[in-house]
Amino acid sequence: MNKITDPAYLRGHQYKTSKNLSARINLHVRFGTTPDSWTGWIIDQLQLKSGERWLEVGCGPASLWRENRERIPSGLEVTLSDFSLGMAQEAATTLTGQADFHFLNVDVQSIPFAGQTFDGVIANHMLYHVPNLQRGLQEIRRVLKPGRRLFAATNGAGHMQELTDLIGEVFPEYVQGQAVLRTFSLENAPRVLSRYFRDVEIRRFQQDLMVTEFEPLRDYISSMWDVVEQRDADEIEAFEAYLKRTFDAQGHMHISKSQGVVIARR
Repeated sequence: MNKITDPAYLRGHQYKTSKNLSARINLHVRFGTTPDSWTGWIIDQLQLKSGERWLEVGCGPASLWRENRERIPSGLEVTLSDFSLGMAQEAATTLTGQADFHFLNVDVQSIPFAGQTFDGVIANHMLYHVPNLQRGLQEIRRVLKPGRRLFAATNGAGHMQELTDLIGEVFPEYVQGQAVLRTFSLENAPRVLSRYFRDVEIRRFQQDLMVTEFEPLRDYISSMWDVVEQRDADEIEAFEAYLKRTFDAQGHMHISKSQGVVIARR
């Protein structure tokens, strides 16, 4: 099993805490080429209403809700779940005292709720981690009320391509490993989802990155399991020196993004 879909690895290492995820989020938050925030844009798409019940699978440290507290309508009931106990605990800590939020350590392949419970389900950059994606989608469909929607955020072709190319110059196998992330992408999502849902729609988030500081870029790369975890100290040191020389030669790095949300109706 590839590490990107290995539950033991993901729970016990990559997403045991929010450290790695936060390093990646930080790069996007600080160096976006537009003032728009990803979490704010996602909230716009959801169109939350008072009295509804929502489920987020793979909620991480609850960034979506923490950064949009003032936009959450009163009377909205939200269950935040993550298959990593550490992440679920961080989400609960992040939103301590926030009314109508519940927190669970849950695997999307086995959601512990009755059928037709929720008005909406959110899966933010996590479906490509699910070992049995078909089972996960069946479970999401089961707990959605008829006519209600899944909002699944993911990446598209060419996302972070300049960074992929740069890493690939030193570690060619990294480029090959990126194919795993395309198990659920903006390009194939309509085909994948149409087996269980209808009215599938793709909405793209328009933003690139212009990175002007080396350290956040280094931290981003260091958080990626398939770049540094399998290298010895000498390889990592040589790669970081190469990365620093390349960055310093330009003083910045433009990185293309391809992100969006796929919306599908039960």
